Amino acid sequence: MSGRPFRLAVADSPRAPFDDRLLRRLEERGRVKAQLFREPEFSGTAGGSFDALFVPEIMSGPLRQLLRRARRHLPILLGDAAPLPRFRRGLLRNAALHFYGSDAAREERIRAGIEPERLHFLPPHPLEFETTAERRKNEERARALRSALGIPDSERVLLFAGEFTRENAPGILLESFFLRLRECGLSGWTLALAGSGPLEGQLRALAGASARVRFLPDSEPPAVLRRAGDLIALPSKSQRTGARAAAVAESMASGRPVLVTENAGAGLALVRPGKTGWSVDSAHPELWFDYIRPVSREQLRRMGEAARSAAEAWSFDTAAAAIERATETIPDFFAENGG
Repeated sequence: MSGRPFRLAVADSPRAPFDDRLLRRLEERGRVKAQLFREPEFSGTAGGSFDALFVPEIMSGPLRQLLRRARRHLPILLGDAAPLPRFRRGLLRNAALHFYGSDAAREERIRAGIEPERLHFLPPHPLEFETTAERRKNEERARALRSALGIPDSERVLLFAGEFTRENAPGILLESFFLRLRECGLSGWTLALAGSGPLEGQLRALAGASARVRFLPDSEPPAVLRRAGDLIALPSKSQRTGARAAAVAESMASGRPVLVTENAGAGLALVRPGKTGWSVDSAHPELWFDYIRPVSREQLRRMGEAARSAAEAWSFDTAAAAIERATETIPDFFAENGG
């Protein structure tokens, strides 16, 4: 394969679509040439046109059949977008290597009998970082938004950004905020809510005319809304791993620390308590504000810088490099296993 890019076929799936931006990044770097195929399209291409087949998830019947056909002709790379029921573990062990996006997924594969040297980290939700100019512009718009809402520069803003649903728990966050206001004042803190959804009417009624609660307009782009806060709260009550992890990573990439529950999925790996944010117990919202009450705005600013640095581990460049490194290990494995 020397002298030409590694040819990687990707069995794309509606359940775990392969990001086109990652495809373009691989193309720009030039070491791996990836081509997407929808589930039915790959059946006739498993000959010598590619060096390996990447299957991000294997929940569907067509993809399981594809694995059985292709594994005799091509090294298989598996993603971790699906759980690992026992009936599939034979297929898992026959894969040349596995990508994982969280410590939990890695441990799950080790328990299934996959050797650690065949496991490679791949960011589950690669991020496109802003340019310096874009970042400055979004920060300026966020400052203007805070000013328009009457929030003083000295005020610390706890921001909820997302759908107003019971699963995301904005109501619990608001109730806990008012509880702590009554108990200890929470001096210097404002709660901002950015989003929409079925609970919006209830949230506005609960907030009433309180000067300590603001609803942000949804006319601003998410990158601006996230920067209107000093700390972003993602207090989910249940785990929907993909959405939670993506929200955590995007918030941190915007230069903001996060307050998350244990339901943040793979995003928990980015949260270092007191450094890039806090992980709190979803069952005890009465304790959430104990973590943040004494923290100054300057401390939050420094945490935001650390959060952005941590989120760089999930960049598209990092993801492309991970795929490149993984493909370098494939020929040896395939030779040793009868390829």
